[in-house]
Amino acid sequence: MYTAIGVSELINIRLTDIDFHCCQIRINNGKDCKDRIVPFSHSHLKKYWPCMLTR
Repeated sequence: MYTAIGVSELINIRLTDIDFHCCQIRINNGKDCKDRIVPFSHSHLKKYWPCMLTR
């Protein structure tokens, strides 16, 4: 399952918005000022986790 995330949503994600255990990202004040939960796969976690450590 893939869900699109807008650029403005993406740049506003904080580390505290990411649930690594459940592989979910909380999007706050997204489209129409609504909050939502976006799933991501374990393979993405393995791929992008090293990048998150350098932030």
